[in-house]
Amino acid sequence: MQTSIRSLPAVAAVALAIVLATEPAVAEIDEVFVSARKREEKLQELPMSVTALEEGALQRRGVRNLADVTRYTPGVNLDNGFGLNDQRLVIRGLSPSRGRPNSAVLVDGIDLTTESVTTAGGTMLLNQQLLDIERVEVIKGPQSALYGRAAFTGAIQYITKDPTDELELTAGVDMGEFGRRYLKAAVGGPVTDSFGLRLNGLNWNHDGFYDEGFTGASLGGGRGKGLNLVAKLDPVDTLSARARVAYSEDQYDQQATFYNPFNTIIDPPPAAFELPNISATQVVGLFGGDVPDPNGRVPFLTADPNTGQPYTGSEQDVLNTSLVLTLDITGGQFTSYTGFTDVDSSQNFDGDFDVRPNEDATMDIARGGTEINFHTDTQIFSQELRFASDLSGPVQFTVGAGFLAGRCRTDRNRPERPRISIWPGRCGSRLFQSGICRSYSYSQRGISRYR
Repeated sequence: MQTSIRSLPAVAAVALAIVLATEPAVAEIDEVFVSARKREEKLQELPMSVTALEEGALQRRGVRNLADVTRYTPGVNLDNGFGLNDQRLVIRGLSPSRGRPNSAVLVDGIDLTTESVTTAGGTMLLNQQLLDIERVEVIKGPQSALYGRAAFTGAIQYITKDPTDELELTAGVDMGEFGRRYLKAAVGGPVTDSFGLRLNGLNWNHDGFYDEGFTGASLGGGRGKGLNLVAKLDPVDTLSARARVAYSEDQYDQQATFYNPFNTIIDPPPAAFELPNISATQVVGLFGGDVPDPNGRVPFLTADPNTGQPYTGSEQDVLNTSLVLTLDITGGQFTSYTGFTDVDSSQNFDGDFDVRPNEDATMDIARGGTEINFHTDTQIFSQELRFASDLSGPVQFTVGAGFLAGRCRTDRNRPERPRISIWPGRCGSRLFQSGICRSYSYSQRGISRYR
């Protein structure tokens, strides 16, 4: 027995030597190709900061939308506000202000960046549920030469899947607590030798993590559904046409908010008294110290005076279409990108963010009553022509020209009810005015590289 025990280290050493001899000297790394510079290139060879999340990584990490993408992308954050319009993509600490965002959003190379009339965000298309995504590319740093007017801090690009060479049928189910449900299915494959189709469907639901104190309604949740159809035609080896139509309907509940009263009083500086409408006896209330932990707290929101129920929240219907034509010639490739997007959205929620329940938690006794209630209709049309060289030497270049027209109209809803709230001592009001924004963008761009 003792002899056998002493021989184990020697046997283990021989076995380890055999295993090491059969392993490759260097582990192989899968090459990742991205199109951050308007052409397919190896990620490892790009002279720019790019984070690429491929389909496998998206599935393993449970990535469903841009909020999930930013969790796995250093230097990128998504600041979610109270509605669909009020979302800010922050790259390397630079946050957009009211109106046009400073980060571009693209799907299959087509710009979907929109403007906002009413809030500090910039685009309602920023944080959709991901429909049949093959890869997400996050490009950090100024990229206006590549992506145009909105890419001052960077860009987010979604690459959708093509029809497969063989018939493919996939389905997935993701379920969890708080009513989490994420169902998706896809079917695709060749119809003829040169034509293929792919259809993808999605249905999702989440009840949110909080219940509203007055009515018990869920807060912070959402639900939606969508379809995505891709058709690809390759009549000859040098010509390709790809068309995509996607439609989605999403609805989001109001966000959970808590009222934190100020706990610090300061006197305005003497210079402030020289300004008009500033009284010498006026004081300013601020909140100082640590923000209270929301765990265990109950959020209270003002109900809709018309129904006595919580406001409906936000809704968004999106139609996104695109056509990409590719022609290969000697020395390079011509590509045409055509896109049209139509977005119909509405937002209806409590807007005073200052709700204080009475002792019985049956009504709001704060002096407020502001609501946010407006409808936004947005259309974007874009056309780009591009040529990417494929020369035998070390110099390569890409040139192109594009046009984008956008229209955004926001109408404040005016329900038939008095402006004075139904609760004594409270005055009602509505935030945000109606407005229309139109933008036209022309661009010419070029980039070269030497390797």
